[in-house]
Amino acid sequence: METTKNTNLNEVRYRTVKIMNEINAGAITARSLISVLRRNQQMLLDALTDIYRGHLDMNLFTPEQLSKHLNYIAGIISNRLTTHVKDSIIANIRDIYKLIYVKARLSDQYLLFELHIPILSHDDYTLYNNIPITRQVAADQCQALGKTTKYIGVNFVKNTYIQMEEIDLQQCTTLEDNSFVCNAHTPVRNLHRPTASCEAKMLSQELTNVTCDLITTRCFDQWTKLERPNIWLYNCINECTTRIICGNQIVQTSLTKAGLLALDQDCAIQQEDATIYSYNVFSSKTKIALTLEVPTIESPNDMWNTFKTSNIVFSTLNLSDEHRLIDDKIAVQKDREVLPNDLSTHDINNYMISTTLTGLIVLAIVVWLIKRCFPGCQQKNT
Repeated sequence: METTKNTNLNEVRYRTVKIMNEINAGAITARSLISVLRRNQQMLLDALTDIYRGHLDMNLFTPEQLSKHLNYIAGIISNRLTTHVKDSIIANIRDIYKLIYVKARLSDQYLLFELHIPILSHDDYTLYNNIPITRQVAADQCQALGKTTKYIGVNFVKNTYIQMEEIDLQQCTTLEDNSFVCNAHTPVRNLHRPTASCEAKMLSQELTNVTCDLITTRCFDQWTKLERPNIWLYNCINECTTRIICGNQIVQTSLTKAGLLALDQDCAIQQEDATIYSYNVFSSKTKIALTLEVPTIESPNDMWNTFKTSNIVFSTLNLSDEHRLIDDKIAVQKDREVLPNDLSTHDINNYMISTTLTGLIVLAIVVWLIKRCFPGCQQKNT
């Protein structure tokens, strides 16, 4: 009775666990579908936002498609022009997306894109920053080179140059390899012409004697931050007494004329009227190994079927301690008894004969006792 009750209880538990697992599987599937829809919605929103700003999204126009079209364009344009794709390798294809300007128009059936791809020149220009250095010519009078532009770019063979200002450089597109892509708003000048600027002539390899115009200015010590990190250009009129502090170490030195000073990280240059701190770059590496358990989800067709009673096979019963103790005692008792494995017809006949003989003997004893008792009773009555 108790075993049947436990079996029914286990069957109810099994059904409950199965139903809960199917509900959890359905919830996981629904969550995955919602995540995919949310990702697609976010991707579409980002694409529309980029189009509104004039940029092209990689999900709408893949790098493989863009590289294919750029290679086609490179084959039909002039040899002195390029599309910035080097050797058909998609290593720098992400930089192209920064240069492309896109317009879009939505029709009843299509979304039309108009891509404006800049065509670049094969000439690469090295950009120089013109920093005049003053020289003392009198007690309170200095002279410096009169510059015509802030930046000057010279090509590789040093026969042409371009002039740029700070506002022109800000309109350029910065790429990852510390290079700029700029619109050709300024003319490309000949470096060997007599009308070339003084700064351009000093960068020429053929000109050795260059005469430039000088301007008169007041004398002052000059500290200029260069493009490379922690590199400073100093120009001391007389003598600059500085203290270089790096951690717990302090070094006092005197600087004269012009030169370059490189600082390590966590260092500072202390002067009488100013302090220069180095640019610190701190980094650390963290390696994380993620162990993700991927759930196994059943087919949706099996998930929403009507629940049916399954044939449950229990290997062992979940009995209580008392029932288990009784079961152990019964098992021990069965092991001690020696019982025949099977019964034959001869064994049954012997059992019947033995039972009949035993019954006849008992009946004879009862008759004998009755006969012995009756004569005694008759003598008492007479």
